[in-house]
Amino acid sequence: MHRATVVLAVGLLLALGCSAIRSVSVDNLAQTHGGEVANFFYPTAFGKAEAYLVRPKGRGPFPLMIILHGHSWRSMGAERILPAAEAFASDLCYASLAVSLPGYGQTEISGGANPEITLRVILDGVSVVTKVDWIDAHRLYLYGFSRGGIFAAELVNRLADLRGVVLHSGAYDLNRLYHETSYPWLRRMLNPYEEANPKLYSVLPEVSKWR
Repeated sequence: MHRATVVLAVGLLLALGCSAIRSVSVDNLAQTHGGEVANFFYPTAFGKAEAYLVRPKGRGPFPLMIILHGHSWRSMGAERILPAAEAFASDLCYASLAVSLPGYGQTEISGGANPEITLRVILDGVSVVTKVDWIDAHRLYLYGFSRGGIFAAELVNRLADLRGVVLHSGAYDLNRLYHETSYPWLRRMLNPYEEANPKLYSVLPEVSKWR
């Protein structure tokens, strides 16, 4: 595996306007035009997942940026991070895959609260788009924002052709945040079922294992 460059804090301009979005089937992803945003659904073992694919202008093959969004009170999915996907496509000439995580957007997954299921759903999406001929399956990058940063960090050692990682506002120690926060609303968000001893996810112990 190529050595991944980890950036812990990166500013990205997210206020750009989005192009028109076209709904396509998985079988027609290869026909996406340069500069176009394609909305599609793909099957997983747990249901169906929503994703967006942005193709840069040109012939390719293009490196692939996998973009994972953060939490949204309105349960918005990958659509909210499309400006970043378009910026990667237009400014860096990277194809961009934005996945709606389980519980967000129009992704419909059973057991989606399980982190391992979320990771599997993301990997299934990567497997789908890396079959497209204008995507370079051997040059993969991850960009995760907040909640998405946690899952991006978890994927570091699960993608054999990973070249780089950007963690924006993540990853962090959820257990420590839960016990030390002074905000009751944040504690309720982290533990909505008010479990006496919630098992909160922390990716920080994995950092020493990154290659």
